[in-house]
Amino acid sequence: MGDLEADLRQVQRLAAQLGDLTRLAAQAAPAGGSASDDTGCAEVRIDRDGRPTSLVLRGDWRERIGPRAVGQALVAAHQRAVQRHLGDWSDALHEEGWSDRLAAVDADADAGDDDPPSFPMPVTLGDPRPLGAVLEDVLAAMDRSHRDATAPPLPDQPETLSPDSAGPVRVSLSGGGLDVHVDARWAESAETSEVNARLDSALRGAVARTEDHAADWRESLVGVDLLLGEVLGMLRDPGKVTR
Repeated sequence: MGDLEADLRQVQRLAAQLGDLTRLAAQAAPAGGSASDDTGCAEVRIDRDGRPTSLVLRGDWRERIGPRAVGQALVAAHQRAVQRHLGDWSDALHEEGWSDRLAAVDADADAGDDDPPSFPMPVTLGDPRPLGAVLEDVLAAMDRSHRDATAPPLPDQPETLSPDSAGPVRVSLSGGGLDVHVDARWAESAETSEVNARLDSALRGAVARTEDHAADWRESLVGVDLLLGEVLGMLRDPGKVTR
């Protein structure tokens, strides 16, 4: 059991160190940013996570972009904003010495030591449940994870509707990317203020759908941390399971 205990302590210590690095990286992220396409007529603002918060057309966009290329211009502006954001983030991490701290964690992982871990167990095991019950929950959690990872994504409902019923502007967010469709015939005669209002409304709808999906995913993880703590507790003292 000595080697297992030492390995477990090292895993816990490294988890604590990596957790600190993750928090440092999140704190160093710029508050947000913005960028325009090459013409300067399509502008996108993003938050600290790179998600778009504003889609705006400015100036003589009809002449410089053309109604048919509005979506493409906004996507290009978003990509530029994200790239700029990542560059600023990388600079901030460099100033914080993040790479040096990560190298120190790697060196610690290679060296190893027997210092008591500062990382607490997710839960206190106490009187463990029967091993069969814990194993059943672990297998069920693995099965849910497999289904979530392999199931095809549900279609974004507004994207499956016809242009007339879905509206002239449609926005979707997936995997950190942005997709924008603007009906060119409608945009040709619509006021710029109306186009921007439609873009704002479609973006807010896309964000709401994304947040709903994220909430469903977080709900699916409820109890996983407690289960992990129980399993780790058994590894620390397998005798409790057999007694």
